[in-house]
Amino acid sequence: MSRFNLQIAIALVLAACGSTGSNGPCHLVRNGQFRDAALPGQTYLVTRSESEQTEEVAEMGHRSRSTVLWIDSCTYKLYARELISGDVEPISSNDTLTVSILSVDSLGFDYRAVISSNNPNLNGLAVNGRQTFVR
Repeated sequence: MSRFNLQIAIALVLAACGSTGSNGPCHLVRNGQFRDAALPGQTYLVTRSESEQTEEVAEMGHRSRSTVLWIDSCTYKLYARELISGDVEPISSNDTLTVSILSVDSLGFDYRAVISSNNPNLNGLAVNGRQTFVR
């Protein structure tokens, strides 16, 4: 292999590894605190670890906890949801939310969430959203 071809091959590998299109940086959002833009005018705080996620909406007095199961590097499931405080939610503890991380940038990430539920009004419902890093 010529030196020129080797340089091109290395450049292509580096570009592929660093591309957000390949969801390479999904590991950056596995753990941390994020603000979700799902509820305009309210502070929707998400705290996630490898195995647990809590969600809090201070203005509503809402707090819940879910188990996290990573399916692959950019997809995880939230299940066994437990309401800690606040009003009863339409999402039950038996429902599962599958979250796909679509892209990651320096401010946060875009996602698509799809619910699996016994409730026919919720089952298959998909939502696109964005969470930003809390620094």
